[in-house]
Amino acid sequence: MATTVYGPNNLSCSDAEWQVRTDLSAAYHLASLQGFNEASTNDFTATVPGEPGRYLVFSFGSAWDETTASSLLKVDKDGNVINGKGKCDTAGFVINRFLHEGRSRATAAVLHTHQTSSSALATLASEQFPKLHATNSYFQDEIVIDDECNGQYDAEVEGKRLSGLIGSSRVLVQRDHGPYVAAESVAMAWWYLYHLEKIANVAVAALGTGKQLHAAAQQEMQMGNEIRTKELAEANFEAAKRSLLKGPHSHFLL
Repeated sequence: MATTVYGPNNLSCSDAEWQVRTDLSAAYHLASLQGFNEASTNDFTATVPGEPGRYLVFSFGSAWDETTASSLLKVDKDGNVINGKGKCDTAGFVINRFLHEGRSRATAAVLHTHQTSSSALATLASEQFPKLHATNSYFQDEIVIDDECNGQYDAEVEGKRLSGLIGSSRVLVQRDHGPYVAAESVAMAWWYLYHLEKIANVAVAALGTGKQLHAAAQQEMQMGNEIRTKELAEANFEAAKRSLLKGPHSHFLL
C-alpha cells in the first residue's frame, strides 16, 4: 500500500480534520490543473470529522490553486466562518450543504464545477449521457439529470430540491449548468468528477464526427464492483497527490 500523503498538521485541529483538509485542498489543485474551474467560482466542500454541522470550503475570491490545507475555512451550516480568514460564498455553499445533509447515502464531500465537456453534454436534448466508453461502467445508475435548472433560484429552496433529486446517486448534472458530485470521501468524489469529464470528452469527440455511433456502445454496462471502485479511487487520489508534490502545486498540503 502506498504511503498516504499528508503534511504536518499546521493547525490546532484533529488529525482526522487535517487529513480531510489536505484531501480537499488537493482536489482544488487537481481540478485547477484539469481546467475544471470557472475563474474562482464554484465550491468544493467536505464535512469536518466528529463535528456535525461543520464544513470545510475555500475562501471566496481565492484562486483554486492558491488553496492550502490550513487556508480552508471551517463554517457552520449557514456559511458563517468559525475558523479561518476570508468569507464563504454562502449561496453556493448552502446548496452543497443540503447535498451533504439530504442525500440518502453518507456524504463527506461535494464537488461542483462547470467543467467544459460535462457541461456541454448537459445542453443536449437527451435523457442521459451517451454510453460510449468502458469508463461508463462506473456510472451505471449514478448519474441523475436535472431538467429544471434555470439559473434563478433561492439557495435553500434549490438545495432542498437537488438533495431530493440526487437520492442515492453520486452524480447530478444540471441542464445548462454543470455537475455536482456527492460521495463518501474526497477521494471518491474526485474519482467520479474526473471520470465524468473523461467520458464526456469521449462523447463530445465522437458526436463531433457527425458519424453514426457504434450501437453496441449504447448498451447498458455493468457497474464496476463497489469495493474495487473504492480501492481505485483511493489509490489514484494518493498518486495524484504525490504528483502535486513534484511541481508548483506542492503547497496544497501547507
